[in-house]
Amino acid sequence: MLSNELAVEQVKLKQATKDVAWEYADHVKYRDSHMKKLRYKLGGKKDKFEEEASKEEKEWLEAKELDELYNSLFDGPTPEVPGEDELEEQTKDAEKAFHDAQLRLNTEQQARSTLQDADKSLALAIKELDNAMKATTADAWALAGEFAAMQKYNLLNRAQTHISHVEFLMNQARAIQPAIKSIGKIGVQEMQFVNRIVFEEFSSNSVPRARIGECLRVCGEARGNLEGEVGAEERRVTALEFKCNEALGRYEGRKRELQRVRGEAFERVVGKRGVEEGDGDGDAPPGYEEAGGLPDESI
Repeated sequence: MLSNELAVEQVKLKQATKDVAWEYADHVKYRDSHMKKLRYKLGGKKDKFEEEASKEEKEWLEAKELDELYNSLFDGPTPEVPGEDELEEQTKDAEKAFHDAQLRLNTEQQARSTLQDADKSLALAIKELDNAMKATTADAWALAGEFAAMQKYNLLNRAQTHISHVEFLMNQARAIQPAIKSIGKIGVQEMQFVNRIVFEEFSSNSVPRARIGECLRVCGEARGNLEGEVGAEERRVTALEFKCNEALGRYEGRKRELQRVRGEAFERVVGKRGVEEGDGDGDAPPGYEEAGGLPDESI
């Protein structure tokens, strides 16, 4: 069965190789024309990037072409190639495991980023509260009057905005990763005086200072808890990065082994047909990591 399929696929491969070669040649010409323009703009200097890009393009094209050929020949049951079906299933399982690990890693990285943003916002809230506390000196209230009250109002209002943003981000982070713990109340109740007390009590310094001090204390405790959650999330990300790399290694190993088995089977069948027919076309394509046969860039 495989021999008959190969006879058909050899014809398709020859045509496909020509088609891919022409497409690649057109791509190279198009790219080179732009590279020449770029070199001209840069004063004729040859950038090393061109060589590196060309190498990556070749490797990508060669691997893609070989993958498509082998998949067309070996996809599905191939009992005449011992071990190929098992390796194919193992490769698919390994690929799925890698993608699942990558998805989990991306999720944890998103949770970490959200926690880090929350920590930045909470730090800004604490800074505004600290500045408000400094503004509530007896001299500032007595000498500046309503101007100082307005200044303090703005500081406290910005602090409240940051705190509200922290609460939003924490809810978002916990929705992404339920293992993230609450960091506790972060002074919203204590901040309710912001809209009414500043102008009512600007002549009395003790009450605002006490309430701002309480907000600072609560926010400081919350930030300590938040930093602990950031650290825990960092550890989860690190663990998943390790698992993701392991999964990728297994997938790449299974794929290399599958391509090796397929390549050897291809060589045996095509080589045998070449000898029997004496047409000189019995050379099999190279292995997965050594694929070639592409047009020269001078085309």
